[in-house]
Amino acid sequence: MDEIILDVITNITGFMTYFAPGYIFISGFSYAACLERETEKEYLIIKSISISYLLYTVASYIGTKVNVEVLLIQVMTFIFAILLGLIFGRMHRTKWANQVSLFLFKREMTSNMFVELWERTCDKDVIVCVTLTMKDNFGIFEGQIYKVSSYNKNPEILLSYYICYDNNMKIISDYSNTENINLLVHYSDIQKFEFELISNDTIME
Repeated sequence: MDEIILDVITNITGFMTYFAPGYIFISGFSYAACLERETEKEYLIIKSISISYLLYTVASYIGTKVNVEVLLIQVMTFIFAILLGLIFGRMHRTKWANQVSLFLFKREMTSNMFVELWERTCDKDVIVCVTLTMKDNFGIFEGQIYKVSSYNKNPEILLSYYICYDNNMKIISDYSNTENINLLVHYSDIQKFEFELISNDTIME
């Protein structure tokens, strides 16, 4: 019985040291960078183990220099995993990181159009106006993007100040001057997606 308990503890220790921190780092990075989570199990395992080993090595080096206990080194590894995952994920979204990638590798960082549109929507100086032609002759919607969610699966687009047309551009309903009324559209239902960025300064004029 004692051998079984020791074996379990050993496996848990190895898991917490050489897998969990890397997995947490990847999860934080994907969240902050608005990327899909890794789905290939083998690739995820290799990445998690490699990152965990690197983080643990750095934490051990620092811990040795400041003379801390092994348990604290383990805690430091998890803290590094969380903070660095979120920081590097956010850096992945910055313009300068994209410029560095273009300069060094002649390619852009992996990007998501809907994340870009949502970030532009959060910019108070710009309004994102869209024209959505729906599938199955369901009509055409024009309006401002109010919110975007579910970026990587089937993005959900919430419109405000919108107008609904039939396929002959005859107005069915007009809420272009009405507040607090929104329309939810799923990307999978859209046949054609057009957008335009309009400066608030232009509207004020």
